[in-house]
Amino acid sequence: EEGQTICKYCEAGKFTDSTNIGTAENQHQFERCIDCESGFFRPLSTSPKCQAASPGYFVESTGATTQQPCPIGSKSSGEETDPYCDRCPAGRFQNETGQASCKKCAQGYYTNSLSYHTTCTACNPGETTSGSGQTECKSCEAGTYSSSTTGFLCQACASGFYSGSGASFCTPCSKGYKGNTGTGYTSSSDACVACGKGTYQDEEGKLTCKVCNKGRYSDVSTLTDGDKCKECPAGTFLADDATRADLH
Repeated sequence: EEGQTICKYCEAGKFTDSTNIGTAENQHQFERCIDCESGFFRPLSTSPKCQAASPGYFVESTGATTQQPCPIGSKSSGEETDPYCDRCPAGRFQNETGQASCKKCAQGYYTNSLSYHTTCTACNPGETTSGSGQTECKSCEAGTYSSSTTGFLCQACASGFYSGSGASFCTPCSKGYKGNTGTGYTSSSDACVACGKGTYQDEEGKLTCKVCNKGRYSDVSTLTDGDKCKECPAGTFLADDATRADLH
């Protein structure tokens, strides 16, 4: 307005591009205030200038007085004056609003595109990723397995078990066998040892063999049933190792 003795502040959301206001010579340059551009806001009329959106926030419209938090699945670093939030890149996600960066997918989980990822996808059983923040899964190596119970991390097969590559479970040693010491075996021939004479095993995946009951013996290996241990004939007694019946 003409005839004023003081300068007025631009209202919130607007600015003027000079601070040298007030002389008659240049007053005509500052007769109007300009809207803050997209990506900037001015919350108060006394704010010194339009300010860029903070990390994790965005300003979409011009003449804004507030900033808004980035929605889930997106982020804003605050390093650029882009008025929008960026989608999370492959291998990352964001499940919170107002964030400056996206989180890495945990090992065993992935995303494979630029999108508004709020969660990561689990690998299939028998697979995992090479670390966190990955874009694809790979098969577990032989001697290991993965499933939902392992968090889709490949874990070594326990003693008495073995697996090939890409396994979702480990195969137990068969009846008549016991597990070898150690873990991470890739075949039954490495993982399992036959129960010897005088013993048997009627369960899978066990680490020891059972001894034939008193008065019974076995002269063969890989026996799978204790009832198949032979009874000592009349007039004989059981040898110490339960592998034969000796005469009295």
